[in-house]
Amino acid sequence: MGILAGVAAEAAGGAHRLRRLYCRFAGMVEPKDTVTFAAEDAGPGKIALSAVNQRGEAVLTKASAEYRSS
Repeated sequence: MGILAGVAAEAAGGAHRLRRLYCRFAGMVEPKDTVTFAAEDAGPGKIALSAVNQRGEAVLTKASAEYRSS
């Protein structure tokens, strides 16, 4: 969740703008797994987040962030 927070903060324009961070842990991450995080705009003040392992399996679901737009 810490890495996800970093991704969300970068997408929001800084950690000071984050208001809420949410995710559901959906799968195990084993040692040596490669996890890829992504963020995309989901409307005003909202970011959709995702994390998948090297097999394309979601390790987080329902991940999102809310941020202050100014």
